[in-house]
Amino acid sequence: MADDTIHDTANDTSNDTSNDIADDMTGGAVDDGTAPDPVTGDAQTADASGQTPVGSEGMFVLDLRPAAESAKSELLRLGLRYDRTDEASGVEQWRDYQRHLLAEFPAEAGTPVTIQDTDSGNQAVLDTSRLRLVSRILVSGDAH
Repeated sequence: MADDTIHDTANDTSNDTSNDIADDMTGGAVDDGTAPDPVTGDAQTADASGQTPVGSEGMFVLDLRPAAESAKSELLRLGLRYDRTDEASGVEQWRDYQRHLLAEFPAEAGTPVTIQDTDSGNQAVLDTSRLRLVSRILVSGDAH
C-alpha cells in the first residue's frame, strides 16, 4: 500500500538535493578560483601572470590591465579599444569607430604601431616610446 503521509518539504532538509544537483553540474568541483597543483594536488590560486599570491588564503585580485609601459595601455589612453586579432598574421587591431581611427601592430612586444585615419588613409608608424608622447590624435574630420 502506498504511503499517504504528507511531508513538509519547505522545512525538511533530509531530502535536500541542491548540493547533489550542483555536484552533478560541476562534476563535484566548485569553481572557487582554485585549482589543484598538478604535482602535489594541493589547492592553489594564480593571478594573470600565473603567479600564486602569497598570504592570500585563496582570494586574490585578478589584474587584467595591460602593462603600464605597453602599446596597449597607450592606445587605451588615446581612446582606442581592442577590436580583433587577425589569426593568420597575428596582428592586433584597435579602433575608435567614432573618430575613424585604426591602430595595428603585431602581438610581439616592442613592435611599432601603425595608426591610420581610415577616412583619408593617412597614417603614422610609432614605437611605444614615441606613442607615449602623443597627447591627441587629429583626424581628417577634426576642425583646423
